[in-house]
Amino acid sequence: MSFNSSASDEDPYKLAKMAALDLLSRREHTAVEIERKLSRRTPLKEVNFEQLCSELIEDGWLSHQRFAESFIRAKRAKGDGPLKITHALRQRGLKSSEYQAILAEYDDWGELAYSILSRKVESWPTEPKLRAKYQRFLQQRGFDFAAINFAINQLRQDTQES
Repeated sequence: MSFNSSASDEDPYKLAKMAALDLLSRREHTAVEIERKLSRRTPLKEVNFEQLCSELIEDGWLSHQRFAESFIRAKRAKGDGPLKITHALRQRGLKSSEYQAILAEYDDWGELAYSILSRKVESWPTEPKLRAKYQRFLQQRGFDFAAINFAINQLRQDTQES
């Protein structure tokens, strides 16, 4: 959205609302993201973003629930684990009460970790350094200890049967 001379005569709150709706038409956002993006724009710096976001929530344009659902789904598809997803959601201003139920719907984190690990590794290595490397790889992807153990045991079992 560009701000030309005729737009500068308009109410900054109205401009901020139009810009927020423009952002929300592209993808879901959190209130923190909306505020962060719009506060960078010079004519919108003085807008009460708390009031704007409250109005957007009331009107159904802004929903942390919808954001969390789409964000978690996208990050899982990318291969990220629950710890990494949780951290990213917190950075975007969501409270744990807004996303924990959605995250709890997915109980197959071990299987996801195994899927990612099996794409990277063909057989479980005998060298301890390589095993530690693959464990760190899954940790960096955001998987917890239980999911990592499941993936490792599954890969070990699959490679011993072959």
